[in-house]
This record gives sequence, C-alpha cells and structure tokens, in this order.
Amino acid sequence: MSLLVLDGVSVVFGARHVLSGVSFRVEAGEVLVVLGPSGIGKTTLLRVMEGSLAPSTGAVHRESMLAASGRIRRVWQDARGALNPLRPVVESVAAARQHLLGDAPELARGVAERRLQDVGLALTSALTLPGALSAGQRQRAALARALVTDPMLLLADEPTAALDPSAQRDMLAIVRAECGRRGMAAVLVLHDPGPVPAFADRYLVLGEAGVLSAGRGRAFPQDKHPATRAVRGEA
Repeated sequence: MSLLVLDGVSVVFGARHVLSGVSFRVEAGEVLVVLGPSGIGKTTLLRVMEGSLAPSTGAVHRESMLAASGRIRRVWQDARGALNPLRPVVESVAAARQHLLGDAPELARGVAERRLQDVGLALTSALTLPGALSAGQRQRAALARALVTDPMLLLADEPTAALDPSAQRDMLAIVRAECGRRGMAAVLVLHDPGPVPAFADRYLVLGEAGVLSAGRGRAFPQDKHPATRAVRGEA
C-alpha cells in the first residue's frame, strides 16, 4: 500500500529551485533512504512530505490515515531539540502522546515507558535529564518520542550523523525492526551511504534535476549511475 506519493514536486524559494520535478512513492513497511549532495533539498523534501511546506508545483497524495494527528512523525539530527532539558526523558516522551493524542497522563506514561524499552533505553536512563545521556541514548529517546504516537510514517533527517559507527548501526537496526513490526514506513536522509545495502529496502539519489537514480537497497553497490557513484565517493 502506498502511504504517500509525490508527483512532479518542485519547490522554489525566490529565484532558487530547491527541488525540481521529484516523483516517487513510499510504501507501508519499507525503509527508504534519500541520498544526495549537501544543499540539494533533502531536508526540504522531508518538510514537503510531512506537510509543513507546500510544493510550488506538483502534488503530494497521502493515504487518508496519515491525516490523523501523530501519524507522521519526524526525528531530527540533533535529538536535544526534541527533548525538554528540564524534564526527565520519559516525561518528554509521554508529553508528546498527551499533546497529540489527548491521552490521560497515566496512559501516556505507560506507552512512553514501553516505547523507550522498544528502542533499547533502560528505564533508569529514561528517568534522568537528557543532558545526562550519551548522544546515542538521546537519539534513542528522540526516536521513542516519535514512535510514542504509533505513527505510520517516520521521517528522519540524518539521525545517525552525530553517532559513532556502532551506535549508527544500532539506531538503523531499531528503525528497520520497528518498520517490520508495525507496518510503519521510514524515510531516512543519510549523509553516509554505507548502511544502504544492509538497512534500506529502496534508495533514491536527489540531484538538481530531481530523482537521478533509484533502486533496491541491496543493489546499491552495483548502481553505475554517475550520481550514485558520486554519493559513494567514487571517481
């Protein structure tokens, strides 16, 4: 089932074309990785997908279930922006469910604790302030905060950029597992293309002319398109 379809989407800021004619689908349960050089519009693309930015031309078609509050959630590169520095982590996670779904505090707290457990963050860590956690633990907490509303579409903007290689693999493995378990789709903007074959169902490479290359994640190392070779760092 297609959760979201972009059809010829372009975004223009003044005289600058940030996205040009972008078309693709996001299917339920899949992990889609978006690659491309810095400044090509990857973050803008996520904003269009979540609905916070309207395209200048083209159309975005969303499955009706995505219209409900909390069904599209986003994870940022810097998790500190998603967590209240003055509240224990579990309270920040629970507050997202209370705010978006209107749950009673006790119910929201229980769901928050389960989601924190799902992402591998011990309750002892969840009871501390975000500043007491490592970068990897904070990113897990931010992921739990996104998952606490049981979304159908997760959008993540370079969620592993600040993590060491081991923490990067752990984070991507959690996202992969949650998609398989929930039927949730995840669209990940990544700077490092290394994890694509192991973790992505599909990938696409953005360029100034839109989507330049796309394919199955496992086929990524054999893609000979110049844009794909460029993001792999090949001459």
